[in-house]
Amino acid sequence: MFEESDEMFWLGMGKSSSGRFIFAASGSSETSECHFIDLKAEGASDASLTCIQPRTFGLRYDLEHDGADGFLVWTNQNDAINNRLMHASVASPNADQWKELITYDASRKIADVSVFSNHIVMEGRKDGLTQLWLMNKDTSGILDVDTLRQVTFDEELYETGTSTNKDYDTDIVRIHYSSLTTPIQWLDMSMNDMSQKQIIKEQAVLNFDRDLYVCKRVYATAPDKTQIPMSIVHRKDLYEGEDGRTPKPTMLYGYGSYGICIDPGFHKLILPYLDRGMIYCIAHVRGGGEMGRYWYEEQGKYLNKRNTFQDFISCAEHLIDNNYTQPELMATEGRSAGGLLMGNIINWRPDLFEAVVAGVPFVDLMNTMCDPTIPLTTGEWEEWGNPNEDKYFDYMLSYSPYDNVRAQPYPNVLITAGLYDPRVAYWEPAKWASKLREMKIENGKQILCKFDLDSGHFSASDRYKYLREKSYDQAFVLSKLGIADVVKK
Repeated sequence: MFEESDEMFWLGMGKSSSGRFIFAASGSSETSECHFIDLKAEGASDASLTCIQPRTFGLRYDLEHDGADGFLVWTNQNDAINNRLMHASVASPNADQWKELITYDASRKIADVSVFSNHIVMEGRKDGLTQLWLMNKDTSGILDVDTLRQVTFDEELYETGTSTNKDYDTDIVRIHYSSLTTPIQWLDMSMNDMSQKQIIKEQAVLNFDRDLYVCKRVYATAPDKTQIPMSIVHRKDLYEGEDGRTPKPTMLYGYGSYGICIDPGFHKLILPYLDRGMIYCIAHVRGGGEMGRYWYEEQGKYLNKRNTFQDFISCAEHLIDNNYTQPELMATEGRSAGGLLMGNIINWRPDLFEAVVAGVPFVDLMNTMCDPTIPLTTGEWEEWGNPNEDKYFDYMLSYSPYDNVRAQPYPNVLITAGLYDPRVAYWEPAKWASKLREMKIENGKQILCKFDLDSGHFSASDRYKYLREKSYDQAFVLSKLGIADVVKK
């Protein structure tokens, strides 16, 4: 039926919510191309795929059947980096026929659209958080743009989105919701009255009392004056009996690549930290997508990638300067491309951290990106840059963690790797650990490398083994910060 021959593109197929169309979508991180078959058309069983819009480098779009004779298209057409909502007819679906439905708002990212018989739900981001918007259809099935409204929640920080919605003919949408202090909930919300939200299920967390914890958002200032958001959670009694804020043990977590967001949703595995009097902080650095697509595309990839590392350092400095913590009490963690972040921050500012956990870290950037025989390499050229071009080669070499290890004191570092990891081959962390041990100036700190000989990129699939692996990481952090035996009830 269809074959994707370009090795930089992925391929997937699915059915529209209405059940009328099959879509085949190809894409890379920069470009999209979608095809469809109308299952209700005469001769559909023998029909060939119809292209919506042929691939044009830099044009990205997704679509869904509007329930009538058209498609809803969310796209970056005409410099809409956070996507505009368009309409296309089934008869003339090409991009030059798309018509804008609602005025483009650069502060609102449209990431997905769920279509129902009488409503649509837009899923996206605004103000650094995931958001939902509703819109009604009129009696003829046409969207009534004047009914656009945003779903509101009570907490300052949260993560939300649509859940599995298989019923097209309904006025109820199922969504998921959580925060740093609220376990994940699945709610049924009336699309006619958004105030009607019924909790269907909440994640059970043993011995957890949400009233013991508090979360908030603070901002660090990068050298270019960009405000970098951070999400912070700790126990309410952390400063009990103290006059002002005194430095506390802190875990600073970061990722910052591919436009992936580390949102302030519930993470039960950080509770062992919080109950030992630690602060847990997520740095929403550029390279992620927390503040919209521009946070990634214009500010945190290609020749702006170093912003990611400087942002994280600025966050660490903010926590120290504002008396949340101090270097000998600060740990940090990142996995995969977040491991590349860890590699850079300890090369740039090893004095800021006491302990570092680098999970399956992508640290041998140059050797990997220069080898197109590795299956995932060529697709990654649209993230880091093509090293066959001088400007990208030189820039990537300036921050490739393995290539920039130098003779200096390093903090305690735990490096984990999986023997069957297809994304970050085991030799990358092994080489990095060896070079760190060889080059570092002796300061009594440890460089540990732990290999899982049965697992791949995402650690153990067995949940009990996974918990043991996470416990090992946390034991390393707690021991280096000197609080392994401290537990608050």
